[in-house]
Amino acid sequence: MGGHSYGGLSALATTSYLHEYIPDERVRATVVAQAYSRTMATEFFTSLARPTLLLVGQADLTTPPHTDADPAWSILQSRTDNAAQQSRRIDLVHAPHQGCSDFVLYNELAPQVEGIPEAVLEYLGAIAAEIPAEWFSTWRQGLQQHVHHIDEFLQSL
Repeated sequence: MGGHSYGGLSALATTSYLHEYIPDERVRATVVAQAYSRTMATEFFTSLARPTLLLVGQADLTTPPHTDADPAWSILQSRTDNAAQQSRRIDLVHAPHQGCSDFVLYNELAPQVEGIPEAVLEYLGAIAAEIPAEWFSTWRQGLQQHVHHIDEFLQSL
């Protein structure tokens, strides 16, 4: 099961025992990209029952590593069970919050498309404002890195 941002949190919840839930047996692992996890209690991460891959954008302003990935990873690293030992964290240099998406492509194509609503252009501009300059020229490789690390992680299980 995988997800980005709050979707990453939702993916993690499928393998947690928190709040009397039982992990979904169909889920063999979770892959979370720039997951929004700062609101979760320590017990959430101590109860994860499946291996987890944390993809962390080092330039993420929405879910900065120090508020989201670092606390979660600290808890996972402290565990000795099989699920935790199989878990991985990959830090991606210059990757913003939307590093796992093609938002930069939308910004590249927008000038060529007529009639885009102003609200959409403003939204794309707001996303672009949070993206490091380096990412605009390397986002395709960054997205490819995400896919490579996900494939490598899943193949290792």
